[in-house]
Amino acid sequence: VRYTHLDLANQMWVNEDEIPNNSIDDDFDGWVDNIHGIDAGDNDGDPDDPIYMGHGTHCAGTIGAEANNGEPHVGVAWDVAIMACKIFGGGSFTSAAMTSVEFSVENGATVANCSWGGVGGNPPLYDVFAAGGEAGMIFSCASGNSAMDNDFSGDWPSGFDLECVIAVAASDNRDEPAVFTNYGLESVDLAAPGVDVFSSISTSDTAYTLMDGTSMSGPHVAGVLALMQGLQPEWSVLQIREKLLESVDPLPSFEGLVATGGRVNAFKAVSNMTGAAGIPDGNMEVSIKPSSGSVLLADTDQSIFVRVIDGAPVTDAVVIGILDDGTELYFNNDGDFPDVQEKDNVYSYYLPLPEEPRKIKITFLVTAPDRSRPTGRKEDYLRVITYNIVPIPENDHFADAAKLSPVSGVVEAFNTFATMEVGEPKHALAAAPAGSLWWNWSPSESGTMHVDISGSDIDGVVSVYYGTSLGSLVELASNLPLDGLRPDFVQFEGKKGKTYRIVVASLESDDLGYIRLRAEVNGQPDINPPYV
Repeated sequence: VRYTHLDLANQMWVNEDEIPNNSIDDDFDGWVDNIHGIDAGDNDGDPDDPIYMGHGTHCAGTIGAEANNGEPHVGVAWDVAIMACKIFGGGSFTSAAMTSVEFSVENGATVANCSWGGVGGNPPLYDVFAAGGEAGMIFSCASGNSAMDNDFSGDWPSGFDLECVIAVAASDNRDEPAVFTNYGLESVDLAAPGVDVFSSISTSDTAYTLMDGTSMSGPHVAGVLALMQGLQPEWSVLQIREKLLESVDPLPSFEGLVATGGRVNAFKAVSNMTGAAGIPDGNMEVSIKPSSGSVLLADTDQSIFVRVIDGAPVTDAVVIGILDDGTELYFNNDGDFPDVQEKDNVYSYYLPLPEEPRKIKITFLVTAPDRSRPTGRKEDYLRVITYNIVPIPENDHFADAAKLSPVSGVVEAFNTFATMEVGEPKHALAAAPAGSLWWNWSPSESGTMHVDISGSDIDGVVSVYYGTSLGSLVELASNLPLDGLRPDFVQFEGKKGKTYRIVVASLESDDLGYIRLRAEVNGQPDINPPYV
């Protein structure tokens, strides 16, 4: 964000514990001179928006440009503090996004605008968003600009099945879908203006321009969320979500394209927000924990909790879960374990998980007298969630290393429940690596060996050793940081038939998840950047 812009300078969050421009981390938070936020992409404390970009400055202006200051623009919520967290730079994009969410939550932010993303899934980022939601953060996320149905293609973070995530499509000035907008009846919540949006830009302190994109739609909703939280700071994420979605203007042009079938309406969203609970309207909003997409340990018992509200808590609901094999799960609200309190609005079940790794789907059916789901149609609440059942990996220890094919290939794994073995090296000079997995590779030919973890969801370290035991290992290659950044691959000269010990681990213990490992003779790096 260009924090010196005349419409933003007085709106910026200020880190009062940091002294500007003294090159010292005065507040010991790991960032130097981070007065208005952080640049997690380049790992420094200055989130200034370069003049050749302007994307973040434009979004910030839509959210909270100053009012009545003689400038030609005003934000949706002009009494805000804008914390700038820059994620595009020379480092890992996912890591930068995770760091930014964690920083903003730790420093008191409660609304995040996410005008960025990628296709598919991103489990580590999902986990950070879920934790942010538990801490009271709500995310307004652009749905993407590829004119695709996100129900089928998938998108992150807008597609995260979390109550704290609001997925936003783009509408034009005729309340029609923008020609570029992504959509999804199940995965996108509502629309907001995203065509010819006027806002601040980073080319100078007095510059403005028009921009198109769901990147411009998300900030409109983020501004409305800020207005709502300003009126009711004690409301839960689920309460804010329900009020926002029930207040849209239904539009025939969005019927069947987004879950609510409508476009955000700021006035309706902030109306009647008086008291500790909202006003029941017959439409239920439901929260399920663990959230869809969570990774659960195989062959254990898992408590599942379903919270139901309609403005106020709904205590007379019937909650049924149907497993993919047809088994019906009847959730209780009688205070018996794992239920904590009888006759409240939290319904509980204790589910034995499969022994083998797989995905399980549970279809939730929630019914209550005179209530339905928030789509404007009187029908029972129906929702399908997915859990990833993952065992403790068999190749957690050096002696149990899995074998890679002698020819080039790709393997997939999760280190979610992996450990660090006693006596294990600190791979690639990582301060505290976590969740290591081991492979043995005897290549089918000699040459330049390429070992790649690009496409993994973790920010990882990869090291290659030669030796027969942990105590005798000799490191041949590792992804040591270069100018503070770690590459996603290593290369070394190897010989046909010689056995190399490959280890992959997470840089930190809170970043465990999916690993994609590729070993190839004379291979090349594979880089797939996210979109804006």
